[in-house]
Amino acid sequence: MDKTKKTVRTRDFIISTDGLLFASTNYIHPEDRIICFLRYIPDENGDREKDGIRYSKVGSEEAYAYLRENHPDYLYFCDVTNVEMMGVPIDKVERIIKPEERLKGLRETYYESINEKVKNGEELDYKEELLSKLFDLSDFFHYVAG
Repeated sequence: MDKTKKTVRTRDFIISTDGLLFASTNYIHPEDRIICFLRYIPDENGDREKDGIRYSKVGSEEAYAYLRENHPDYLYFCDVTNVEMMGVPIDKVERIIKPEERLKGLRETYYESINEKVKNGEELDYKEELLSKLFDLSDFFHYVAG
């Protein structure tokens, strides 16, 4: 099994060489691809941005239609489930984004400054407030999990 596939877990994001963003949906993958679902497509009018590229979120029907029309090589027929599925071919995996690594980076960048503001009674801006809640939630789940 390819080393890339071994490291992919459910909810990891895969950025393809075609600039598409997929969410992994499984822990077990066929030999030639990573089972995942198209979530974001490049769109100059999109409301999301990653690495300077704007994206739009797509739903299930739109994702299948987009891939059929633009990138049919991301679709395949699964003999196990007898349905058409999405999957990024191994040779089209550009990058894998892992939520736990992103959280670690956010924590390293913002945790101390947010805690300092809270300790000093300063008001947090919207982004800092969201990050503070994210850190609290993360701390809670890590505490509960041991």
